[in-house]
Amino acid sequence: MADDRSAQGPGELLRDTHRRREALRVAMTDLEAAIAKPVPGRAKEWGASVIEALGGVGTALREHVAANECDDGLFDQVIETQPRLTHIVARLRQDHVDMAAAVVAMLHQLQGAATDDEATAEAVREQSVALLAQLARHRHAGADLLYAAYSVDISAAD
Repeated sequence: MADDRSAQGPGELLRDTHRRREALRVAMTDLEAAIAKPVPGRAKEWGASVIEALGGVGTALREHVAANECDDGLFDQVIETQPRLTHIVARLRQDHVDMAAAVVAMLHQLQGAATDDEATAEAVREQSVALLAQLARHRHAGADLLYAAYSVDISAAD
């Protein structure tokens, strides 16, 4: 990231974190809406809609990861001020890897499928539901981390 996070105070960092949380929540809602559409007889349209929604999740996730994992980003600051939370940060970092890989895998599946491939659509739908559950758990764990580190309820406005 081009901005200088070391110049940010905790309040500014938390506002940025809240903004990214909201972007991720919106992307999750868009993905859920896309996968909820009917597949039979319209796998091509369904796939295009889900590809777009997965792209939104991927973008929001990349921004979330870049900000949290950059030098002097949220994770570094939490570890510096609250070293007892290092194990939670490590788990959240692993979530980032797993969730990003899931998005890429589903995009490849959909992009490589035949236009009328309802079986692939159903498989991606199931994988998307699992990803949405993982993203929700990740957001909850992130809110818990921030509360443990700063006694701030970041989810209050979600």
